[in-house]
Amino acid sequence: MKRMFLLPTVFTIFLVLFGCSLPSEELSPSQVVPYSIHDGVVSYPDNLYFPSRVTLTISMYGETANNGTDILIVSQQITNPQRFPVNYTLRYLQDETESFSSLRIEYSLTREGDQTPYMRSLLTDINPADLTVTRRTTLTRIR
Repeated sequence: MKRMFLLPTVFTIFLVLFGCSLPSEELSPSQVVPYSIHDGVVSYPDNLYFPSRVTLTISMYGETANNGTDILIVSQQITNPQRFPVNYTLRYLQDETESFSSLRIEYSLTREGDQTPYMRSLLTDINPADLTVTRRTTLTRIR
């Protein structure tokens, strides 16, 4: 019976001693991907009915300085959020935002089967350098 416990113990000690001492590979600066992260919180009005089968879409757009064209940088869809507030994270390449004069983040909530959202929120004129700030917004009903 003692032998049955001895083998797993020896194996565990072997893994701890030799598994932890393996050389780790460090990423060189050329291998590091310059992703940036923007996070935020989306709230839902307390006095409105919360339907099931909805999709929350968060999209970040950049506005070009020369002609004012909006270009989609990143978008995230959250299908059937269980409850609000909903935390979100947008991951994007930092180089993608540096060429824009301003950014906007659009939030929309769409019922399953509908093409147009029934709730929306919009944050505009965001300076690309201010994306490290956590954004908070509340959806409002579209009439």
